[in-house]
Amino acid sequence: MSVLDTMARLELEELYQVLRTRVWCAETSYDPGYWKDEKEGDGQCYVTALLVKTLYGGKVLRAETEDGSIHYWNELSGGVQVDLTRKCLRPYPELKGKPRNLINWKNKRYQLLLKRYDDFLKNEGTME
Repeated sequence: MSVLDTMARLELEELYQVLRTRVWCAETSYDPGYWKDEKEGDGQCYVTALLVKTLYGGKVLRAETEDGSIHYWNELSGGVQVDLTRKCLRPYPELKGKPRNLINWKNKRYQLLLKRYDDFLKNEGTME
C-alpha cells in the first residue's frame, strides 16, 4: 500500500497550517539557501501544487510573474482556484495560468514533501 492510498484529505485551511508549521522546510524549497520558516511558502509553490493535485485532483496551473519568476497553483473541479503559497508573492499579482502538463511526480522535493506530510498524518494526524 502506498503513501497515497493511506493519506487523509484535510480541509484546505488545515492543510495550509500543516504545511506551514510541520511540512515545508529548506529541503522542499526551490531555493534552500533562501528559505526561512517565516517566509510563508517561498519556493514551495510547485511541490505544494503537486500535493494539492494528489489530494484533491484538478489541474496544476503555471504562470510567469512580473519579475520573471514562475508560480504554480491549482484549479479544482468547478473552476475553483486554490493557491496555498500565494502569500509569498508580494504584492499579490493577478495571475492567469495555463494547465501544466509536465508534472514530475518523482521530483525529489515533492517526494520529501509527501513523506513529511505522511509522517505528520501518522504521528499527529490533526492540528488540534
